[in-house]
Amino acid sequence: MNIIHFRGLNCYSNSLVSVADSFGIDYTLAFGDLWSEMDLRYDPFREKYLSPRLLGNLNALGCTVKILPSETRDDIEGSLLGLNNGDCVIIGMDRSMVPWNPYFGGISGPHYFAAEYSADDPILCFDPTFNARNEKLRRDYIVERANRISVLKPRAPEPWMPDDTAELRAVAEGRGERLRRMTEWIERCSSDGGAEAERFAKYVEALINNRSLYRRYLDRCAPEILDALGTFDDSLLRRWSAVKHGLVKASVARQSGRRSDRLLNEIRAYATELVDRESNAAKRVVG
Repeated sequence: MNIIHFRGLNCYSNSLVSVADSFGIDYTLAFGDLWSEMDLRYDPFREKYLSPRLLGNLNALGCTVKILPSETRDDIEGSLLGLNNGDCVIIGMDRSMVPWNPYFGGISGPHYFAAEYSADDPILCFDPTFNARNEKLRRDYIVERANRISVLKPRAPEPWMPDDTAELRAVAEGRGERLRRMTEWIERCSSDGGAEAERFAKYVEALINNRSLYRRYLDRCAPEILDALGTFDDSLLRRWSAVKHGLVKASVARQSGRRSDRLLNEIRAYATELVDRESNAAKRVVG
């Protein structure tokens, strides 16, 4: 299995696309409609927002994902026993328990890596985040320490391809809805103890990842659109990152009992500028 990691992927999604690549799937196509995505799903275990479109697109391209029972050690052992030799899985495990990563025995946090299942010990593991290939874990080690397992299998692809015009139109016409959602969220941030700002920062981080992946799609599959947009450069991602960091700062302020109204107003203005910039660029290209 090739391990794949680049800007925009996290430890779960890089494992996902690495497995999809091993199935012969052109996973870059799955990034082709991520710019306009707004309905991201919060995963409390990963403590991150995830892209339902990415999963749906990979499924259409020929990679199914099934979450297996993983609540208890008995669940995990039963899930492993139900696998076939050669099945590709994504395993969730606290990073402090993953032997090959630099946090082993130290800082706790959610982490994912891929593995090729075998009924015989050891099981070969692949971790794109830490550039780890052919690492070996015993079954009993996984049963004792894993907390999530998903199995990925190839399937016949659907006749699906990204619709570039539809994606540009969705961004061009979605300005009002984006601003409405962001305004409502910022208003919630100003009235709670910091949790909303922290969660909003995680949402913006997912937006940044989606934009990084969409830019990669354009660079590989539609460079003429990338050139015409003229807005998908590092400065765009840096400015979205500034919004995220501002929200983190606002969260800390709220948790400390300090007011953050001025900062939140600055964030609102900055985010509005970015939404306008993206919408206008899409309008200019789509006509």
